[in-house]
Amino acid sequence: MGKGTTYRYFAFFAGSGAFLLASTCLSVPRSSYQKLQRGVLPKTYSSTQAQSVAEVSKDSSFRRAEPNTSWTLGTSATHFVGSAATRGDSQPLYFSLEGALKTDTKILGQSLKLDAFGLMSLNQTKFRFYEVKEGTLSFGNLHVGRRPVTWIALDEVWGLGLYSSRFRWDYLAPETIPLTGITWSQNLGSRGQFHFFTSYLFIPERGAPIDFAEGRIQSQSEWVISPPDSTAIRGVATPVRYSLSTPQISKIVLNPSVSASYALDRGTGPVARVSAAYKPINQLFLGYEATLSGGLSQVDVTLFPRVLYHTLVGVEAGYQSRHFQGLLSSLYDRPENEREVTPDTTVRNFTYQRAGTYAVLSPNMKVALTQAGIAEGPILEAAYLERFGTTPLDAGFYADGTTHFEARLPFRRMALVGIDSGRAFQSFRGVVRVRGDLVNPGTILSWRVERNILSRGQVFVSADFLTRFNGGDLGGSDDFIGRYRSNDRFQGGVRFAF
Repeated sequence: MGKGTTYRYFAFFAGSGAFLLASTCLSVPRSSYQKLQRGVLPKTYSSTQAQSVAEVSKDSSFRRAEPNTSWTLGTSATHFVGSAATRGDSQPLYFSLEGALKTDTKILGQSLKLDAFGLMSLNQTKFRFYEVKEGTLSFGNLHVGRRPVTWIALDEVWGLGLYSSRFRWDYLAPETIPLTGITWSQNLGSRGQFHFFTSYLFIPERGAPIDFAEGRIQSQSEWVISPPDSTAIRGVATPVRYSLSTPQISKIVLNPSVSASYALDRGTGPVARVSAAYKPINQLFLGYEATLSGGLSQVDVTLFPRVLYHTLVGVEAGYQSRHFQGLLSSLYDRPENEREVTPDTTVRNFTYQRAGTYAVLSPNMKVALTQAGIAEGPILEAAYLERFGTTPLDAGFYADGTTHFEARLPFRRMALVGIDSGRAFQSFRGVVRVRGDLVNPGTILSWRVERNILSRGQVFVSADFLTRFNGGDLGGSDDFIGRYRSNDRFQGGVRFAF
């Protein structure tokens, strides 16, 4: 094990131990414990990703009975300790204000649910966002807006964004975002549940903010890797200037989609789900045109957003009980590269990104480590992902037998193992998770510890370490760890519920 790897694992154990020691010095009155048991603070932790401010108010147990609206406000700091933090467009230390709102009320006798969150950086002027994770007006079984539906488990376990969309401001912890449209949900009792979704409104996946100032693609996010601003032409360094050709908004957002699922889940015993969808791919694809201007003095690159469609079919089956949950999920994803609804362009040297046909297989399980069961914890979780099919090469005028775009599915073979303390301790929670890339060998080691303070507060600290074992150049467009291996980070903050 190299020195860098040793440092990461040492930092992991040292950080965990230091926070555990500090947490024992914080005394919480018994009355506060009783409030926590009534659900003033969250009691669940995402089994697949680091918890964000939205997840503090995500669980229904967080919401008090009266009133049925909860606010979460807090502040946090994020420190990137890798070399990427030295880039000119960003800086290694972020201070942020965070907020979340969750409500479940009635308007004119109809149910309205809203789950929204946002963040504003205090020292990065353009690093701010908001997102709506649920916004539903319900008329019995008919739901208008964004209604969370589990179409297939592996999409949520691995944060792939195939059925549901994602808010990918943090690449290590993408938020699952429901599609926007009309959902019909029918509970068939012991015969299962049925969901049908349709919409003529397509909202692409959102990510880190970027801009095209001064002919460069810039971002204050550590997760955006800007393309080169110069290239060699006849041995001479020539500047490259980028611009975005924005199509009519209607060509992006007015695209129909339809999906349906049937699930058999009686709480305990066998479980099964089958789902299918025909819809736009949630990620926008890109094409580009490159031309020389002023003789050989500059290369002008124009980027064209593109919307492609795909067909999804998912099948999964498993078994669950109080102390065990196991599921085998499979998914087939067939894109339609020939059906492109944008852009309507006639450029002569157009080069473009293509979508690949994939089959994905993923077993996953959770095992309770005590008699308290999975709901209470602690639990052991494990999962594996295998992707069949390759990422296609770019096509068009400047295609050179490679692809210059990040793969839509970032891993080919990935394993996950973790331990979550759950509700085993009244005011403390700890999570350790390791994800390992088995094709481009490397790991993502994440830990998080939380401590409830006072009656409605929570303090937390977390860290993520990306280690690539074989070094060298990128192993391809799906070498996620190699691409972002310098983004090691520490996070900490405090939040309060109202």
